[in-house]
Amino acid sequence: FPGIDLRTHAIWSEYYLADALIVTGEMTGRPPKIDDVKTVKEATNRPVLMGSGMDKDNVSEFLKYADGAIVGTSLKEDGVTENPVDLGRVKEFMKTVEKIRAS
Repeated sequence: FPGIDLRTHAIWSEYYLADALIVTGEMTGRPPKIDDVKTVKEATNRPVLMGSGMDKDNVSEFLKYADGAIVGTSLKEDGVTENPVDLGRVKEFMKTVEKIRAS
């Protein structure tokens, strides 16, 4: 909703029974600010998902606050949205996620 702060938006979304809240960056492939993810997580009991910009280099920082992620562009060949999924990128990403889960 335009004109309200992020925390209030998260609270309202929970009040209106959102199943989860997605925090995204400015556009496809750009991550949100980590402080925005933290703000939403602290304001709601609903799952918080990353909606953009998650990759193997930032996943450990974001999963401190996010419960999951919608990952696309970073797993595509050459990191290009329109390209097919690159199995090597998926494996690298999941190795990082597995390390996080184990710790």
